[in-house]
Amino acid sequence: MDDKEQLNQVNAHVLNAILDAAKDRAVVALRDIYDERGIKLLAQGLPITPVLQQRLLAIQLRQPLETSLRFEAGLDKNRLRKAFAQLMDSGHALVRPLRPWAKEVDAQITSLPLDPVALFLLSTVQATSPQAFAHAVLGMALAGAISARSGANPGDLRLAMQAGLLHDIGELYLDPALIGQGDVHDLTRYRSLVQHPRLGERLLVSLGHYPLTLTRAVAEHHERLDGSGYPACAAGDRLSPLGRMLCVVEATLGMLNLSEQGWARASFALRVIPGEFDGHWLGLVSGATADLSGTGQRVDSAALGQAWAGLSRSSERMQAGSAQATALADSDRPLVREAALAAGHLLERLRAGWNDMGLWAGAPVDGASLREVVMADDELRYRLCRLERNCLWHVATLDADDLTALGPLWASLVD
Repeated sequence: MDDKEQLNQVNAHVLNAILDAAKDRAVVALRDIYDERGIKLLAQGLPITPVLQQRLLAIQLRQPLETSLRFEAGLDKNRLRKAFAQLMDSGHALVRPLRPWAKEVDAQITSLPLDPVALFLLSTVQATSPQAFAHAVLGMALAGAISARSGANPGDLRLAMQAGLLHDIGELYLDPALIGQGDVHDLTRYRSLVQHPRLGERLLVSLGHYPLTLTRAVAEHHERLDGSGYPACAAGDRLSPLGRMLCVVEATLGMLNLSEQGWARASFALRVIPGEFDGHWLGLVSGATADLSGTGQRVDSAALGQAWAGLSRSSERMQAGSAQATALADSDRPLVREAALAAGHLLERLRAGWNDMGLWAGAPVDGASLREVVMADDELRYRLCRLERNCLWHVATLDADDLTALGPLWASLVD
């Protein structure tokens, strides 16, 4: 099935979200809706009935359902601007560092070239998943601020804001149980989740209103410069400038919370592995961390001791994992060999990053702060715990013998 056929096949998750949203706001056909044979299913101006809902899931349409519906009181650019204003009036950790560029961002919102389908889908997100909608607005704000800080012209600023707003639109096409639940460790579920950048790209390309620069960046927002991201595992020059910036936006938002301490964690995680992110786009995050350096919690001697002990244990696990990966790299089982080589590469990158920061010496050196020691302990344990998932999600299904062979490698990396 090609991309057009997939889009014309009604997605159950999108349809369910639309109907959930319709409980609070009327949704009607924007135009007559036909199936692929030309049979009219719904006339313009009429709502979707429960009977039609079931029928829609079993057929293909002449045009994607999302392009043929509208909310009578849906999101528009003025409401989007209001959502941005509410964000800037809130106590969110993003607000203070973004305030110097808030006027520039606000001034562009009503000029964003958003088509009715994108606004319809964002309306659906707003009604059914306020947390996901807030993430979209945060993405727009942070991407806009980073772009404005870099001196972008108005056109490039709007493009960055669009990318930040729409980067996760593909999540609508996934089982909502996968979204917003923290890290997904189950490989089957994770393999579904990592497709959302491509789904978002495919949707935006199909609409025909968005430039390649934007659609490509949406597809790239979970990639990494060193090739350790998803879904394409693209690296270096294969990533576009806007995509590289969007990677920083997504990673930063993933680590921010209502505490301003989140900026320090984000700054540390973004630079801990040299070459993982494009340093050109890290200035706002680093600057926010410097400005808020006095607002974080103090590190007591007990916490510091625990962090150094944790780093020592993680170092031992990395050493053991590297030995296991080296041994398995000569396996006569191709998938085991592939996974072992990937694990060895990631472990080497982790070791090099922490060595560069001087965090193995037993005391803060080379400017590393006491808080960074604690963050290093947390970050390293986090990365070691998800290393198995990161090595296996793109590997074909492993059989029992493959899993048995790889078991000791993964076991060596966690408590």
